[in-house]
Amino acid sequence: MKKQILYICLFATQLVFSQNNLFKSKKHGFSIIFPNKVETMNAGIVGEVFTSFEMINDFFIMYQVSVLFELPNQPIIYNNKSLTNLFLESMIEAHYQTGYDNVKGLYRSPSLFNNKYYSMNYEYQGNWKQANGLPVYSRGIIIARKQRLYKVTVIYSKELHETKKIDIETNNFINSFNFIERK
Repeated sequence: MKKQILYICLFATQLVFSQNNLFKSKKHGFSIIFPNKVETMNAGIVGEVFTSFEMINDFFIMYQVSVLFELPNQPIIYNNKSLTNLFLESMIEAHYQTGYDNVKGLYRSPSLFNNKYYSMNYEYQGNWKQANGLPVYSRGIIIARKQRLYKVTVIYSKELHETKKIDIETNNFINSFNFIERK
């Protein structure tokens, strides 16, 4: 009985902690639970990026949501499943080709986010160019919605790969992403 009460208290504490880290972007119409303070970077006409970091011992986890706009005179139309899946695959490929060397283990799986929006789950490992070739893993989902792409990503040190901690953190982060309707 004491053990059950302890679990309930820990669960309730986790819920309160999670709600305190709820990040909402009314501008882009989404909410997500970040683990720590969120840094925002405006990428001009391309979009906006929201990032948070966590350290586990000497290893890092980077949590990121990128909102990518359609470019002027290049409308993105998401009404055809096969063309949208091809487009999302090419976006993932362009991302890892420009940001990583020696990419391995590429996994892509089309899905419907909220049973409504075309999306693509992905995972790969590579040497991150922005971090002097640091070997990392990247896992996430890219969602096509209303002429925008939402990329929800977790990038982490290779030492954390296939640990229960990274699986839980990645799943919690990605699953906490929701669209909020503007009023």
